[in-house]
Amino acid sequence: AVALLFCYKIAYPKRVRMLRGNHECRQMTSFFNFREECEYKYDEGVYNAFMDAFDTLPLAATINGKFLAVHGGLSPQLTNLKAIDSIDRFKEPPREGLLCDLIWSDPYEKEETDKCKKGKEGKEQGYIPNTVRGCSYYYTFDCVN
Repeated sequence: AVALLFCYKIAYPKRVRMLRGNHECRQMTSFFNFREECEYKYDEGVYNAFMDAFDTLPLAATINGKFLAVHGGLSPQLTNLKAIDSIDRFKEPPREGLLCDLIWSDPYEKEETDKCKKGKEGKEQGYIPNTVRGCSYYYTFDCVN
């Protein structure tokens, strides 16, 4: 499936957009057996080529200059879109920081109200450490505004 996506990107470069997500890293590809499958069917060189390609995928895109597209979500370190340009994405994602948050953060669910900070008028706001994933944050609707 991944090879097919790259083929579509090559065949239709102006129509197909690809972003890096949390599964496009060495840890997750090993955990979900992608590495094992590549080495069984091909060799380690093919796996390493995929990893090199994943490392070059963009972390974010804007759509029509109005919408931000990322695999994960927001980060307290994302103060403006220029911050994304300063990320060294050509490596394995770290366990914290802006690169990690863009691919791992999750929107806040109402069931988590006990963990959320209260802002003006008692509304939930901010970033809550994501203890389920062990990295990144949950972000509330107030972070989107």
